[in-house]
Amino acid sequence: MEGNRPSALEPGSVAYINGRIYTVNPQQPWAEAFIVSPNGFFAAIGSTVEITAKAHQYGLVIFDLHGDFVMPGIHDAHVHMLMSGIAITSQAPLPPQGLTNADVAEELRKGSCMCRYSHVHEDWLIGNGYLVKDFHREHMDKDFPHTPVIIRGGAGHSAFLNSEALRRSGYDVANERDEQGMRYLRDAEGSLTGEMAEMSLTKALNTVGSDWGAGEAPDILPCLDVIVESVGAGDR
Repeated sequence: MEGNRPSALEPGSVAYINGRIYTVNPQQPWAEAFIVSPNGFFAAIGSTVEITAKAHQYGLVIFDLHGDFVMPGIHDAHVHMLMSGIAITSQAPLPPQGLTNADVAEELRKGSCMCRYSHVHEDWLIGNGYLVKDFHREHMDKDFPHTPVIIRGGAGHSAFLNSEALRRSGYDVANERDEQGMRYLRDAEGSLTGEMAEMSLTKALNTVGSDWGAGEAPDILPCLDVIVESVGAGDR
């Protein structure tokens, strides 16, 4: 937390006191106050008395945290809140690691959505994981020959489709063209394996659920209480 800190307190540093500071330092896991340099480094960490004294010595601005909790930032450049909500309400959760052609079909059978709307996307079967190693659609075709299957992966940037999902989405398995921003994985014969990324997903995502008739789109509002309960359970 104090890596590369300046040897002396710089003008423009700010002192924060009266807080509950988790430092992520095993030797000093908790503190009451700290000073941050103008370039964002933790210049000093200690008790409110210690940090207040240093702040007065160097004429720093003092900010009273009034007992608030503070910890080093765990930053994500972006979050997929909508996608996460959809995954919770209408997709089968799959293991984020370790999936292979040998077990992906079985995991799809075991994966059950925590919400009653696990098949809101017409007859599509949708899973949510991260990676299926060396994926090829033929392995899923054996278990799901007539059911379109799509597994969302890569934190939303990739997907794994079986042959029926490719067919319904309008992909040409043998001759699909690569366009800018698209990435298709192909087998030795040049045919689509079913694994794709980025803009290649457009056809599939536009097709899922597009066959609903007027008034047939499901009402997922009852799922909100399930989401709230699950988040609350995670906090306990």
